[in-house]
Amino acid sequence: MKRVYAKELEKVELYLSRSSRRELYTEFQSTVTSELQRAFETPRLHDLVIEVFSRAEKDPRNPIKTDRKIALKLYKWNKSSTVNPPATPEQVHDIAGVTIVCNYPSDTDEICNYLKEEFSSSRFRIDRISFRDPLTNKGYRAFHIVAVGLGKFHKIPCEIQIKTLLAMSWGTKTHDLTYKPAAEIDRRLSLYMEKLTFVAQILDEQSEILKSLISDAWELDAARRHVASTELVMGIKRSSDQDAIDILSYVQNNKERLSVVSLSDDLTMELFQRFDLYVDAKGLSRDLCRVAAVYALLRPSGDRTDWAIELIDDWIDSIHSSDERNNSIVFRSLVCMALSEYEEALSTGREVLKIAAESPSASSVKAKANLAYFLSEAYFHRAFDESSGGGEIITEATEECAQEALDIIHDLIANSGGTDWNSQVEDTIGAVLISCSQEESGVRDGLDRCRRALNQVSNGEGLSLAKAFYSLHEKRAFRRLLKFG
Repeated sequence: MKRVYAKELEKVELYLSRSSRRELYTEFQSTVTSELQRAFETPRLHDLVIEVFSRAEKDPRNPIKTDRKIALKLYKWNKSSTVNPPATPEQVHDIAGVTIVCNYPSDTDEICNYLKEEFSSSRFRIDRISFRDPLTNKGYRAFHIVAVGLGKFHKIPCEIQIKTLLAMSWGTKTHDLTYKPAAEIDRRLSLYMEKLTFVAQILDEQSEILKSLISDAWELDAARRHVASTELVMGIKRSSDQDAIDILSYVQNNKERLSVVSLSDDLTMELFQRFDLYVDAKGLSRDLCRVAAVYALLRPSGDRTDWAIELIDDWIDSIHSSDERNNSIVFRSLVCMALSEYEEALSTGREVLKIAAESPSASSVKAKANLAYFLSEAYFHRAFDESSGGGEIITEATEECAQEALDIIHDLIANSGGTDWNSQVEDTIGAVLISCSQEESGVRDGLDRCRRALNQVSNGEGLSLAKAFYSLHEKRAFRRLLKFG
């Protein structure tokens, strides 16, 4: 019994058998694949592309589109069209085919733009680009590009598909079904397949959102670490402790490697030896603890955080003067905050508040503002989980952090008597309002206060640090304002 597309199949076989067209399509497909693979080896594009492969690599037994599938496509075209003359094999542009696989939808966009705007070849040209919108293509999303051969491959077409790994995997599972005549597919199965395709598309979109959140979170965390490190470095360089400055120089000169090498690496062991020699000669000091914190901030894994805090604790235990000890506890609270040790910062911050209440020389306002800031950071990172970008359910304990922080700030504002804060306190109050306010007006008030604090800072090294802090506050404010929008 003849196939319904027997007439078309005969035309396809005749077309491909003439002038070695079958071999020509296969060779052109290989040429397109090789040139694209070379183009994507550049650093800019390498991380965007997972794989580039041709039909031949996917199915060596059928290096180009099979005669049957070409004929079936012609049959469907001719059946659904009243245009004469009927479609011919020359019009089928995916007899040769290459697939570019990316991780994320945005990566497919960038690769498509590159091929459209920048890519060039002496063997073929980009003829036309079409986008398969998932809303109108039953959840299928991809770019289809027709490359047309030049020279030896004159007018030979090759379809380049750009899609995500998820779309490709799902497409592979459903490929055979989509190429069967509609009458042969159970309608219920077809509808079920369409629904699952939309689910796959949603997963692709959500992975893109997650990627963006994680990327933003890491950028913010890197910026926060940089600001905290800069503040510590400025403190060291203002001192007269040349030995501590020398150790800092060693850390800064080797920071790229020190941030990633193992703790048993020679570079790290050399650093620890320098710390030991310093302690043997001078004992522990605030500046040495600052250097330890700078090093700990270099390590994204946080594996030196406990070591730095323990060093500070040993230094505090060695101090006999009550005033100096109190100042060192304030220092500990700020370093714990810089290292994202929120519980430690909160505990030490409450201790600082007690010291401020008992000591007439201590600044109660500054201590309260700092405690509110520690509470606000603990709340924000628990509630929105900046480190992973994911977020989590806000618990009652988390909400209590935010409320206590706001209560402290509102009390400070109410009892200020119209007195202008210094820039540091004003900035701290603004940061708390940005993180914890549950209304848009509160976040905007916080951003205004941070801006006023920045304007109070005169020129000098403090200005660059103030600008860095303001940049962090501004990013967080915009992020929170989007939620109100």
